[in-house]
Amino acid sequence: MISPGPIPGERLDRLLATQVSSRGLTVEEVGQEFARLSPLGRFVEPADIADAVLFLASVRAACITGEHLNVSAGTVTYG
Repeated sequence: MISPGPIPGERLDRLLATQVSSRGLTVEEVGQEFARLSPLGRFVEPADIADAVLFLASVRAACITGEHLNVSAGTVTYG
């Protein structure tokens, strides 16, 4: 199972917009705050998820079974 962290897109945009309206900040300011919550200081890009999927589907991962892989820029998410 792959658990992605926050990925730029509609869902994250809605979350940021909620924070903007309730806190009186700009989207950029709230986005930077959220990104700083990650130990890597950034959001997860779709390519990061795709790379993990490609690895798990490859022969290099032939002996990996039943693992939970967080691709989250350091923000652990379990769902």
